[in-house]
Amino acid sequence: MLRIISGRLKGKKLKTPKGSQTRPTLEKTRDALYNVLQSRYPLEAYEAFDLFSGSGALGFEAYSRGAQKVFFFENNRQGYRQLRQNVALLSLESCCTVYNTDTIQWLKNQSWQGGPKLFLLDPPYQTELAQKTIDIIASKGKSLAESLLVIETEINVAFDYPVFFHLFQQKIFGKTRLDFFEIK
Repeated sequence: MLRIISGRLKGKKLKTPKGSQTRPTLEKTRDALYNVLQSRYPLEAYEAFDLFSGSGALGFEAYSRGAQKVFFFENNRQGYRQLRQNVALLSLESCCTVYNTDTIQWLKNQSWQGGPKLFLLDPPYQTELAQKTIDIIASKGKSLAESLLVIETEINVAFDYPVFFHLFQQKIFGKTRLDFFEIK
């Protein structure tokens, strides 16, 4: 079982899908991720989008630390059901929405409005999903200005980023790398 490590839901446990379908972000990595974000940005100003949610640990931690709303995206049926159960167990139905859909297609169809967004991107490794997601977010241009993008990936993976993605921090944990961007 995973636990939420800080904020208003600190110590709450999350059930995770059985099997090897998910690769939950480790506690120390999640803690470092949110320490970087919270040292620079008020999470209360953001809606969080936990893309390729898996266990949902990144999104639940975002809500616990202040994000207004969290949207989870998981195309695996078992993972989707588990996310919905965790939302219900934590009584977060009014501020957390779970989608059982293809994240890439959903992103392509969005016309963004409102305040800044926090995109949490931790897709399955050895896929092109991260680059496709970067490209789609980049194509939305000014409508996502002042939004944040955090990518968890393998240390040696390189991506193409547009010039208006400002890399403000990078952290390495063993074989994992976190890239932090502000969309200008």
